[in-house]
Amino acid sequence: MERDIGRPVGFQSLRGVFYGWWLVAIGAFVMAVAGDGIVPPFVQQYTLEVYRTAPDFSFSDWMVFYTALGAVGGLSPPFVGMAIDRWGSRKPMLAGLPVVGVGLLLAGWWPRVAVISLVSHLVYLGSELCAYLPAAAAVNHWFRRGRPIAMAVMMFGPAAAGAWAKQLSEAVAQPAILVTGLLVLVVAVPLAFLVRNRPEPYGECPDGMETPDDEAAPDYTVREAVRAREFWMLTLAAVSLSAAGSIVNLNALQLAHSSDVYSPQLDSMGGIRSVVQVLSILVGGYVGCRIPLRRALFWFAACHLAAAVTLLAANGVWVFFLSVALLGMGTGGLQPLSIAALGAYFGRYRFATILGIYIIITQTFSGVGFVVVPWLSYLNISHIAILPAMMAAVLAAIGVAAYLWIRDPRLAPSQAPAKPVAQE
Repeated sequence: MERDIGRPVGFQSLRGVFYGWWLVAIGAFVMAVAGDGIVPPFVQQYTLEVYRTAPDFSFSDWMVFYTALGAVGGLSPPFVGMAIDRWGSRKPMLAGLPVVGVGLLLAGWWPRVAVISLVSHLVYLGSELCAYLPAAAAVNHWFRRGRPIAMAVMMFGPAAAGAWAKQLSEAVAQPAILVTGLLVLVVAVPLAFLVRNRPEPYGECPDGMETPDDEAAPDYTVREAVRAREFWMLTLAAVSLSAAGSIVNLNALQLAHSSDVYSPQLDSMGGIRSVVQVLSILVGGYVGCRIPLRRALFWFAACHLAAAVTLLAANGVWVFFLSVALLGMGTGGLQPLSIAALGAYFGRYRFATILGIYIIITQTFSGVGFVVVPWLSYLNISHIAILPAMMAAVLAAIGVAAYLWIRDPRLAPSQAPAKPVAQE
C-alpha cells in the first residue's frame, strides 16, 4: 500500500507554483468543457431544443432517451474508478476526451434526432472517462491539508460554466457546442498529457510539504471502505440532502407562482440560487480548510434544513428568495466538501473506485427522487404546501444527523499495527 514518502526535490514547482495547483486548473478546464460527470454544459439545452422541434417525438420517447442515457453513464463510475486506480488519471482522460470532442462536433454539425441520440450516449460515457473522476482523483492524490480548497477551486470552473450556459438562448447553443468540441480537441487533449497521478514519483509530497513521520494518513481498500460506517453516513447524507433540495426548489417555485409572484421575480429566484451556489463552492472549500470537515459538513447541511424550515413560513416573497438562497449555500458548500471527505476518510489507495461506488449509489437514489418530486407539481400546492416542506425538513434533518454520526478520520483496519505475540 503506497505511503507518502520522499522529500521534495527538482519537481517541486512550475514557475514557482506547486504542481498540484496546475492540476487543479487543468481539471477545472477539462470539467468545464467536457462535463462534470453528467454532460458538457451546453449539451442538455441543445438536445432539448432539437427534440422539441423534432416531428413525432413524444414525451415518452424523451423519457426513454434519458433513461437510456442515465443507464449508460450511471453504471460506469465504479469501472472508471478501477481503471483510474490501476492506470492513473491521464490514460482515462486521453481515452475519453477525443470521444467527447468528436461527439460534440458531430452533434453541432448535424442537429438531427438520430445523430443526437447516438452522440449523446457517447459524450456521456466519454465525460465519465475524462472529466470528474480522473480530475478528482488526481487532486486527491496531490493534496491533503489543502484538499477542500483544491477541490472547490476545481469544481468552481464547471459550476460557473454550467450557470453561464443556462443563461444563453437556444440559438446560441449550437455554435457553443461546436466551439466546445474544438476546445476539447485542441486544448483539453494536450493538457491531459500534463496530468501526473501522484507526487511521490516526482520527488514531491502532497501539498508540497513533507508529512511528519507520526502523522499517518488513512488508506482504505474498497472492501474496508464499504464496511465503514462513515461511508454509508456520507452516502445517506448526500441522498437525503439531494432529495430535500429538490423538494425545496420545486416547492418554492410553485408557492411563489401560486402567490402571484411575477415571472421576472421567478427568474430572479433561479438566478439567485445559481449565483449563491457557485460562490458557496469556494466558501465551502475555504471553511473546510479552517475547521474540521465534520463541522463544515454539518453547517452546510444545516443550510438545507434552514431552507426547508424557512419555506414553512411562506408568508412573503422575501421568504421564497431566502429559502432558495439558503439552499444554494448548502448545495454549493457541500459539493467540494463531500468529495474531500471521501479522501480524508479513505485516503488515496483506492479513492477513485470508492468515489465511483459513492456516485452510483447517490445518483441512483437521487434519480428516483427527481422522478418522484415533479409529481408534487400536480398537487394543489397552495392548500397543502406544508406537506412537501415538512418532507424536505425531515430529509434534511436525516442528512444533518448522518453528518453528526460520523467519527474523525482513522486508519484502516489493515493499517493497524500488529499486536505482539505473547510469550509463554
